[in-house]
Amino acid sequence: MSYTLPGNAFTDFDSETIACAPTPAGVTYSAATRTFSGTPTAPGTVVTSVICTATDKYGVSSTTPLTISMTTRSNTAPVFVPAALPN
Repeated sequence: MSYTLPGNAFTDFDSETIACAPTPAGVTYSAATRTFSGTPTAPGTVVTSVICTATDKYGVSSTTPLTISMTTRSNTAPVFVPAALPN
C-alpha cells in the first residue's frame, strides 16, 4: 500500500514537518515524502489509529488523528489435510 498525505492536510504551517505514529505492522511513514508505504504483515482487516503531528519552523505544532483501514489477503496456497479413513 502507498498513501501520501495531501499538501493541505495541515494549514497555516511554515516549513512544517509531519510525524505520524504508530503505523500498522509492516507499514512505515516517511516524513520526507509524507508517505505511508509497505505491506501489512497479517492477513485480514487492519484498522490503526495514527496521530499525525505537524510542527512548523517556530516549534508550534498541531495534531490530527488519522485512521488507516486496510484489508489484506494471504497469498499462500491452501493446505489439504485429509480426514482419517473409516475402517
